[in-house]
Amino acid sequence: MTTLTAQGTMPGTGLTMRSEKLIEAYGLAALGRRQEIGDPRAIIDTVDRRMADEDWFVTALWQPQYLHDV
Repeated sequence: MTTLTAQGTMPGTGLTMRSEKLIEAYGLAALGRRQEIGDPRAIIDTVDRRMADEDWFVTALWQPQYLHDV
């Protein structure tokens, strides 16, 4: 099952602010898509859970970030 929620990073970070702007600019909010703000643990939990469920998901990552090697 594909989620409409993108797992975001911590509030106030450049990545979070740019992601919010992209969601609006591409009209994704009007389609029910949103970003859930979280800390690194929330990102890791989301990736682990969604991969285990073989589910499609979106999360913003940055480099260096060990999840790129998963």
